[in-house]
Amino acid sequence: MMSKLIVLAGALALLSAKELSPENWEQETKGKTVMLRFFAPWCGHSKALEPKFAKLIAKYDGNPTVTVADVDCEGKGQALCEEQKVTGYPSVRWGSADMLEEYEGEHEEEPMMKFAEENMKPVCNPENLEPCDPDKRKVFEKYMKMNDKDLDKVIAEFEKLHKEAEDAFDDSVQEQQEHFEELEKKKAEEQEKIKESGLSMMKAVRTHLYGARPHITETKAEL
Repeated sequence: MMSKLIVLAGALALLSAKELSPENWEQETKGKTVMLRFFAPWCGHSKALEPKFAKLIAKYDGNPTVTVADVDCEGKGQALCEEQKVTGYPSVRWGSADMLEEYEGEHEEEPMMKFAEENMKPVCNPENLEPCDPDKRKVFEKYMKMNDKDLDKVIAEFEKLHKEAEDAFDDSVQEQQEHFEELEKKKAEEQEKIKESGLSMMKAVRTHLYGARPHITETKAEL
């Protein structure tokens, strides 16, 4: 009986799962702290997370200051996923709707529930400056005084710097990879030269005439 109730509860949680689209985005997220599961229906990891996240959705259903919901990146929520630049599934994000951050915790029910309890509170954002510390409030107020053209210019400059940092990192990784491959090749060539100089033949003669060499260890006194 108990197992049937658990299954029924899980099924009800899935049925009650809230899903966002461009049509209800503002209504469900404006002025709220949100936690969203961006998913693709075909993704195995998305399917595994679905029943666990559904329980989180059910827990906060009807909460006036918090929205927990799903976003189908290949369905009604595709435009939202493109806007948020979602490239991998599932992607769980949280915070203010216009300042979403990646949830870095485990995709398990207990850790997500604990995270939500500790973090799903009013967050600092342009619509609600009350939770902001003085420094963040000052920055928000500075940008809120700009017109759209000036703000777009500043955003473009910072996005350029961000892209340059990413490109520099990628170039550094590529250089290190090429250097590693060069060292690996050099090592193989040197070892092949040593073998060709007679090392392999010497070992073969040693084994043929006198048997395998005893294992040699060096003590600190001998070093």
